[in-house]
Amino acid sequence: MRLRVLILACFTILAFLAVLALAIDWSNPYGKSVEELFAEEEGSQSISSSPGLGANPQMQREALKNTSNNSDIFEPIPGTLAAGGTSAKESRSLAESASQNLGQTSEAPAPEEAPTVKGNWYLQLLGESPAEISIIPLYQSGNAIFGIGSVTQGGTALEAAASGSVKGDQISLDVVTLESTTLYRATLILSGETASGSYQAFSASGDSWSGDANGSWTVPA
Repeated sequence: MRLRVLILACFTILAFLAVLALAIDWSNPYGKSVEELFAEEEGSQSISSSPGLGANPQMQREALKNTSNNSDIFEPIPGTLAAGGTSAKESRSLAESASQNLGQTSEAPAPEEAPTVKGNWYLQLLGESPAEISIIPLYQSGNAIFGIGSVTQGGTALEAAASGSVKGDQISLDVVTLESTTLYRATLILSGETASGSYQAFSASGDSWSGDANGSWTVPA
């Protein structure tokens, strides 16, 4: 009797397991409901059936890329390097070179140093009204020259003031007598301790004359 009860119980357990196995949906191992599976299936069909798109993600991306509205999205952004170089090293080298050139061009050229002409000057003016000029001493500050002296003409010496400038080997000198005002404007080319050139003279009465000029100078001890 007990044996029959045991056999019947085993058959009952086997039948229960068979019914349980048949109740499991083996195509849905994640436990989703039938409604959820149908909803996902309809969503995937709507995406894949869109007009102009492919059946898989790669084909869909290519289709989107070829449309006019979306072509810019997939265009690669070209990289640009500073100074027009094709590599980082070349760009850096070009940038440094441009910076150096900018610094060189922005620097003002150094002014030309004026030669030293200060000392005792003696000028001989030739022409229709010859005269002699003595400037003792002639002072100099940079390219500016000035001093006090005298102009001797026809045996008469008149006190005079002098001013001018020197640039390279050229001297521009204006000498004005303080009495019977007359301006002597000389342009001389310096050569060692001598100078030569020409002059123009202008009197207060409106007369003018010109001629050659020769000069020499010495440095006071």
